[in-house]
Amino acid sequence: MIEEVGVPSIVLMENAARGACDWMLSRAEALGLSSGGTVGVLCGGGNNGGDGYALARHLASAGIPVFLIEVGDPLRLSQDAVINRQICMQLGLSMSRWPPAATHFGAISCWVDALLGAGFKPPLRALERSVLESVASLVMNSGASVVALDLPSGFDVDSGIAAPGALRADFTLTFGAQKVGFGVPGAVEWTGEVFVISLGAPIQPEMD
Repeated sequence: MIEEVGVPSIVLMENAARGACDWMLSRAEALGLSSGGTVGVLCGGGNNGGDGYALARHLASAGIPVFLIEVGDPLRLSQDAVINRQICMQLGLSMSRWPPAATHFGAISCWVDALLGAGFKPPLRALERSVLESVASLVMNSGASVVALDLPSGFDVDSGIAAPGALRADFTLTFGAQKVGFGVPGAVEWTGEVFVISLGAPIQPEMD
C-alpha cells in the first residue's frame, strides 16, 4: 500500500482508525458503549499503538468516553504514532502509563488491544506478557469485551500460533485483508470474529 500504491502511512493509520471506530459505533450496545461504558485503549510503541491513539480520537469525537493506557516508552514511538498521541494530548483525552490506578478499570466495558502489530514474533517480552495477562484477568472479572486492532497481541499472523500470555479477543478488526494465520485451525479461539477494515484502496492479490 505504501510502496506500490503510494498511500502515505499516516493516511493508512487514519483510514484504519476511522473504519474501526465506525465498526465499534455500529456495535455500541453489544460493547457496552451505549450505556456510558468507557473504552480502555491499550497502546504499544509501534504503529499498532498509533492506530489505538487515532481510534481513541475518533471515539471521543463520537462522544464515547476513552481512557488511553500506554505501555512502554512514549519517547520511542513511531513517527505516525507520535503525531496521533500528540493530538490526543492536545484534546485532553485521559491517558496514563501502565499500570494505571485501579479505579480506572471499573468503568471499562470494552478493551481495545493496540499493543502489538503484525510484525510480532514469539515470544512475548516480560512486560508485554505481564500487561496482557493482567488485562485478561480484568476482562474475566468484569465481563468486558476485547476488540483487537489488526490482530490479538501475542498472535503470530504467519503461523497462526499464539504465544503464551497472548490476549484472546472477542472481535478482531484486521486492516486491509485477512491474515494468513487467521485460517489456521484453532486461530478463532484467539481472534474471535474477524472483520476486515478497508484501508482506502483495494489490495491486489499476489500473482504467481
